[in-house]
Amino acid sequence: MSAKTERERLEQVLLGQARLLEQVHGWLDEEQKRDDILRAVVRASRKPAPAQLRLANPDRVYSLETIKSLCVKHRLRFLESGLYRGEIPGRAVLAIRALEQRAEAPSPGT
Repeated sequence: MSAKTERERLEQVLLGQARLLEQVHGWLDEEQKRDDILRAVVRASRKPAPAQLRLANPDRVYSLETIKSLCVKHRLRFLESGLYRGEIPGRAVLAIRALEQRAEAPSPGT
């Protein structure tokens, strides 16, 4: 193989890698925007919105009264998410997104 064809082949490989990286960066930017929107919604929320979760594990679902009583028992503050001033952890955002996906998923048998 001549040096010229080898160089052209390498240039094509590098261009393909650059396109792939641009595409991945685009996906990551979209995910970051979605996370930022979710954080903003959580911060701005003042009223609880009832969510219909399908396939919810009853062992992991607690009533509002149970949560409030645990907060009182352990002297925790039970505030609306819009009053939270700290940074919302990435794990919390991922958990919220997972709950959203479960809430939007069609129930079995439909």
